[in-house]
Parts: sequence; structure tokens; C-alpha cells
Amino acid sequence: MIKLKQFQSLVIHDYAEESFHLPSHSHTYYELIYIFSGRGEHFVNSIKNKYSRGDVFVLSPNDEHYFDIVEYTHFIFIKFTENYFQDGALYKNSGIIKISPVEFMKIKFLKETKIALSDAQKTMMKNIMENIAYYNLKSPSNIMPSSIIYTHILAVFGIIQETMKNEINAIQNQELDKDSLISFIHENIYFPEKIRANHLSGEFNISTNYFSMWFKRNFGMNLSQYANRYKIELIKKRLIANRKSIKEISLEFNFADASHFSKFFKNCTKMSPSQYKKNHPQNNKEGDQ
Repeated sequence: MIKLKQFQSLVIHDYAEESFHLPSHSHTYYELIYIFSGRGEHFVNSIKNKYSRGDVFVLSPNDEHYFDIVEYTHFIFIKFTENYFQDGALYKNSGIIKISPVEFMKIKFLKETKIALSDAQKTMMKNIMENIAYYNLKSPSNIMPSSIIYTHILAVFGIIQETMKNEINAIQNQELDKDSLISFIHENIYFPEKIRANHLSGEFNISTNYFSMWFKRNFGMNLSQYANRYKIELIKKRLIANRKSIKEISLEFNFADASHFSKFFKNCTKMSPSQYKKNHPQNNKEGDQ
């Protein structure tokens, strides 16, 4: 894999192309990437996200990435080393950002999900990036020491941190409480609407996209797979205990009817509920929960 190196503390590249000029690669520096126009797919550490006008991406050293361009794309790449923010007095006193740019760009979830800016934030981001591109065009030799460019880059981080504030708070608070989350899922397994990602993310004050990524990373499966596995285990115990009819079990777990219940069970186990009961002669054993 190619590893690009940079010795200057700040470099800005502004260009457009029909196909990306580099294969999958990593860097020794940090990189802010903004899409002025075009569309395609961006691959970061084997995770794919579609991109289009107004999207922004952040990369830290060792992140492996490349672009698959579908439509002629105009990029701006803002590349900096740790030395660029070595004197943290300005960003710490700016009130704009709460986490250092370097530490912020190391956050894993920023590479796993698309950064979703509001319309107002997209407009501000576009204006900032146009200013940076214009300054770079007119005064390229003054880019590195420029306090104007420095504060513009801080504003970019401010916008991203504003839109990702719930996720950042989760990280600062040691992410989600796994035990509380699993307890909530188990307690509400009978109510499908309460164990959907959009409901759980609201319950735990996290964006839905981040919640889904976090869950898969921490449990090795997505939320639906986890909930279905737990539900099937409970249903199996009901069937083995043989105290409730299939219709009663389907009602307990809020299926529309026994037919939907049977289809769900067969999709998960490759056998119907009645076949499962028949294959377990101990169906009179106590095992209900």
C-alpha cells in the first residue's frame, strides 16, 4: 500500500478530475477533504460511503482510503501535520471547538459514517472552503503562516463538531453503557417499535447512524440480528415448555398473526414452530421465561 508523506505543516490541494489519480493509500499527515461538486464513492478502511456536493471527510494517519469517481469531481484537500496545531492556545481560547483537531480526527466513527450537515452548515462550509481555495490560489506562499487560514480551518472543525456533538459526548462519557442498552432491549423485546435503531438512538441520545455503527462494532452483528437471536431463544423456550399455543406466543411477541410468526421462526431456524416442538420431546419441561 502507498503511504504518502508530508513534511510541511500545512498543504492545500484544490483540483478536479474524472478518475482519482491515486490507488488506495494512507498518509503520515491529517486530511480534511471537501467536495465542491461531483459524486461517487469514498472508501475509508474498507468502509464505503457515497459522496456528493457539499460532503466533508476527515482522515488521520494510517487511515487507508481512495475515491471511486462516478461524476467529474472538484475536491479541496487540506493536509496538515500535528505541528500545525502544536501551539494549542488559539484553538483552546477560540471557543469554537472543544476537542483538539488532531484528537478529533482520530475518532473512529467519523470514518464509519457520513458526516450529516444541516442546510445552514452546508452553506457555511461551502463559503469557508471557497475562501480557503481563493486564498490558496492568490497567496500560496502565505498559506502556512496565515492566521486567516488557521481560523478558517478551526471553523470547519467547529461545524463538524457541532453536528456530531451527541456522538462526541458519548465518547467523552465512555461511549454507551452496554449493560443498560442490553437490559433495555431484553426488557422491550416484546415491543418491536422500541427496539428499532431510531428509537434506541433517541433513548440513549445518539444519532441513528452512529448508533448502528457502534452496535455492530461492539457486538459483531447489527441490532436486528441481535434482537432476532434473543427473540428466537425466548420463543424456543415457550415452544419447549408447551404451555402456550402458537397463536398465544405470536400475540405475546406482537406479531401481526400466527402466519407472520411462523414465517419469522422458519426464516431464523429453517423449521416451523410445530416442527421445532415435535423435535423436542421434553416439551413438558419447565423452561418458560
